[in-house]
Amino acid sequence: MIKLSPSILSADFANLQRDIAIAVDAGAEYVHVDCMDGHFVPNLTIGAPVVKALRKATDATLDVHLMISNPDQYLDDFIKAGSDIITVHYEANGDTLAQVRKIKEAGVRACVSIKPGTPADVLLPLLPELDMVLIMTVEPVVIFFYKPCDFFLQAFHIFLHQCKCLRVKLLFLCIV
Repeated sequence: MIKLSPSILSADFANLQRDIAIAVDAGAEYVHVDCMDGHFVPNLTIGAPVVKALRKATDATLDVHLMISNPDQYLDDFIKAGSDIITVHYEANGDTLAQVRKIKEAGVRACVSIKPGTPADVLLPLLPELDMVLIMTVEPVVIFFYKPCDFFLQAFHIFLHQCKCLRVKLLFLCIV
């Protein structure tokens, strides 16, 4: 199943509703909302108040990706704001399984993301609880020394390796 989920980080922030409508009209079913705290990743982006405003502006699925150090501190805010999917990072602080369960108990779909350097194995115990997995293709840091093409190719190879590892382990679990 393939779903288009364009990130609103690429949108004009003064015209988010318009840009989301353009994406949805073009076939996007999800709207990916990257929420960054300036600690877990170096950038500072959007919080729950923007998600709440987006909920009023679109019926599209709001796919909220929390790239934040302490998701426990903000989960309730993002749930109340109207997120349809909430992604927490395995590498963030707190008990990832407890975070997933809290999200699901609120009636929201739960996703866990891993960075390229995190082995896909860490997801195996969580899979029965998850609606989705997000495997990052790049470390969420500012990188200046790669040519874009070289960086993309390196990141894509890491991504493919992680997907293959996870797929093999899932097949093994199904056979056993």
